[in-house]
Amino acid sequence: MNYDQLSSAYRRERASSTLQPLEDSFYEKARRLCMSPQAAEYQKAMEQTLKDLYTARINKLIHIAGRDSSSKKPPENATPQEAKVFESLISAIEIGRTQILESPIENKTKPEPETLLNIRFLSPLPQLVASDGGEYGPYNVGDTSKLPLSTAKLLIEKGAAENASEAPFK
Repeated sequence: MNYDQLSSAYRRERASSTLQPLEDSFYEKARRLCMSPQAAEYQKAMEQTLKDLYTARINKLIHIAGRDSSSKKPPENATPQEAKVFESLISAIEIGRTQILESPIENKTKPEPETLLNIRFLSPLPQLVASDGGEYGPYNVGDTSKLPLSTAKLLIEKGAAENASEAPFK
C-alpha cells in the first residue's frame, strides 16, 4: 500500500453513498504505511486521510444501522473490523428501542430501588440509558458493571453480556 492508494480509497468513499470495497486487511496495511520510516515526511497527512476514510465509512454504517436495525447482517463491503462495529451498533439500537418503546410506563409515586445484577460485557457497547433512567457505560469486552435487573436481562438475552454474579443486589 502507498499514499496514492490510501488517498484513492478515501476519494472513492467520499464520492459514493455506499460502502466501497476495501480488502479485509486494508486498515492494517494503512496503519503500517503510516508507521513506516519511509513515510515519515507524509505521516501526518496519511494519518489524517486514514482517519477521514474511517469516519466516512463509520458514518455510513451508523446511517445503515439507524435505518434498519432489524438487519443483523453487516452491509456489503464492510471490513471484518467494521462488521463488528456494525453488530455493536445494531445491539445498542435494539436495546434503546426496547427501553424507549416497550418498557412499562412508570408510576410517578416513590419508586422502589430496582434490583441490580452484576454482568460482564461480551461485546463493546456505547453509553446507554438503563431502565432506571441512569446513564451507564460505555463498556469494552470484559468490563463488569452492576445494572438494573431488567436492563441486565435484556443485554444477556441479546448476547451482549453474561451474568457475573451469584445473586442480584438490592
